[in-house]
Amino acid sequence: MPRKSHGEKRIDGSISGLSNALEEHQKLRRRALKTGSFLTWPTPEQKGVMNFENLALNHEVIEILIRLWAPQWAEPIMIPVDDLKNEVKISRVALELHHSVTLVHTDATAMKGLFTLLCRRHDGSARTDPRLIKLYALLTKYWAPKPRSKRNLGEEVQGASGSQEQKEGEEGNKLGEEGAEGGEGGEEEIREEDPEIAAEGSGSQDGGGEVGSGQPCSPEIPASPVHYPSPMEKASSPAPLRTPSKRKPDEDEERLDTLLAWTLGGELPPTVRLGHPWESPWRHDKPDHQCDDELDEVESQLKNLEFLVCKELQNN
Repeated sequence: MPRKSHGEKRIDGSISGLSNALEEHQKLRRRALKTGSFLTWPTPEQKGVMNFENLALNHEVIEILIRLWAPQWAEPIMIPVDDLKNEVKISRVALELHHSVTLVHTDATAMKGLFTLLCRRHDGSARTDPRLIKLYALLTKYWAPKPRSKRNLGEEVQGASGSQEQKEGEEGNKLGEEGAEGGEGGEEEIREEDPEIAAEGSGSQDGGGEVGSGQPCSPEIPASPVHYPSPMEKASSPAPLRTPSKRKPDEDEERLDTLLAWTLGGELPPTVRLGHPWESPWRHDKPDHQCDDELDEVESQLKNLEFLVCKELQNN
């Protein structure tokens, strides 16, 4: 079964002479022997990218293509890539360069892409790069520029702006509906949380009177503003006097006052019991070992008393 051809339609034109022109061009010949290619790129990432920067860098190759191809046609026609591959392969073989299928295809495809970019942008626009000015001036000798239709450009811009305005309008309507729903929901929450607020609001709408009556309410007395003293006023104002407490002292306080008076030189009343079931701590009708134990106990009580006295003095 014969293989279907998906290539370009055969054009009765010739690009013969390209290989000889590339070999005889001193700059291109030197570049090919140094880098292995007739084309140059600003960076490895830009290799194969079709833009005006790369077109200006390779203006020598494109100028040769214009002089060989454009005089054969009255209208712009692109160069077949197969014809370019044959010429590139011949030139690489003549210069003893590696002529693999990949390298030949890469150079031929890049040449056709740059030439196609030049022809498609041949609309008479002003150029600033002198290399591009020279290329378009040479191309204009054979093919007249074809300006772009301003009507089509205007319709495209107007259609894009109209679609953008329509999209913004739809978003605005959607936000408005969400805001209205949020407002209604907020009113319902207020009525559910505090029904008195709704009652006061209805009373004020009836005429400002009380709820359920037709009498107008008396004017409310404005509340006086709360005065908070400043730090300077606090510092200048005297400290408030501490009034004595009228509560009845408990037994522990009376016992503490009595022991404090006895410690400072007074006499311990016989009714005071330091936690013992006997009347006075200085009894001599008991055995010696009991008296020693009782003295130790009294000393511990006195130490506790001193601690309580010091703590009370610190608090006061």
